[in-house]
Amino acid sequence: MKSGNSKKNIFILILLFHFVFIYLIGSERIELKKIAVSSLPEDTIAPDLKSVTPDFNGNVFAFAGRSNREGCFIVKFDENLKYLKQFGMDGKGPGAFTTQFSSVEDRISVDINGDVYIADSNPRRLVVFDNDGNHKKDIMIDKDYSKAIPKIFKTKVVGDGVFIALQSKKELPPHALIFTLTPPAIKVRYPFIEKQTLDNYTCDYFGRNCIMDADSRHIIVGHSQIYKFRVYDRDGTLKAEVYDKERVIGKFNDREMAYIIDERFTPNSGNSQLLNTILSQLNANRSKFKKLLDEIKNNKNVIADIQISGERVYVFPVRSDVTVRDKYPVEIYNLKGQVIRKGYFKKRPAKIWKNYAFFYDTDEEDNPLILKYEILDRNFN
Repeated sequence: MKSGNSKKNIFILILLFHFVFIYLIGSERIELKKIAVSSLPEDTIAPDLKSVTPDFNGNVFAFAGRSNREGCFIVKFDENLKYLKQFGMDGKGPGAFTTQFSSVEDRISVDINGDVYIADSNPRRLVVFDNDGNHKKDIMIDKDYSKAIPKIFKTKVVGDGVFIALQSKKELPPHALIFTLTPPAIKVRYPFIEKQTLDNYTCDYFGRNCIMDADSRHIIVGHSQIYKFRVYDRDGTLKAEVYDKERVIGKFNDREMAYIIDERFTPNSGNSQLLNTILSQLNANRSKFKKLLDEIKNNKNVIADIQISGERVYVFPVRSDVTVRDKYPVEIYNLKGQVIRKGYFKKRPAKIWKNYAFFYDTDEEDNPLILKYEILDRNFN
């Protein structure tokens, strides 16, 4: 009799564990509470905002831009997204930057002292401002560090004195680097293409296939077309690796994938000339996209974006069914590489910082907005 009761109790415990496990790892919608909406002065013309980046006090910085190469500047908001000031400008002199606005996403980073780093690509340098927007210095990687750290772009500071960047060489696959400037030295070289993944690599567009992010203590680098990422600390020590060989995209290139998923085919006046050219080409080939959509739907989804904040890694896979609107999945890992939560947002966040999620949007007059939400889901943080 006791034996039967024991088996029954074990069965109940297994069932309870099963339901608890499903609850913790399940795919519920992430609950959010809107707490702030950005505002810009009426005389500030900025058709778009990009590269939203909080500092350690909660202030928020973002790129603002008017057109393809003209009118780029930085906007600073407080923690409630109230406009504080703008600084920086287009150009090649001290405190200026030449980066096209169409490619400024993820080019702002802030160190532990509050200094703001802008990654410029022509020439390759870091334009450094203090937290109030006063220009401090330009770090000329192109000139002063090119022998030790050559051909890098999208550079970000991690905490203080440690940097990450992408590296491209004609004779080598793309890499992510963790490096220091004093002394100039590479600490980690992470290849995105290795022998075991070469057969699956089909992207002919060097862009979203390389994914990286960082907070003050950790660095994450990965590959978007194979489900693989690594977590390092600032010293370059590998903390965790996640690699699912079954989740691989093929048969179409990365640029097509990005615009097909977002259903962006139509040029408009708010885009750069380069982007409208790409969209026009895609629009002219709409007939083949039905097949590509079917391929995506039948594919095992891979990584579309990846972020790290505190003790959590947030992986946003490509939706397995792109026809389902308002459902962007997220898989949350701890720093040991263990999945602890699966869920979804109605829209993919531009940035997750602490227990807040930031999104891009527009108002009724098509002016750009940044929205700040508190994440209410207790299993998410």
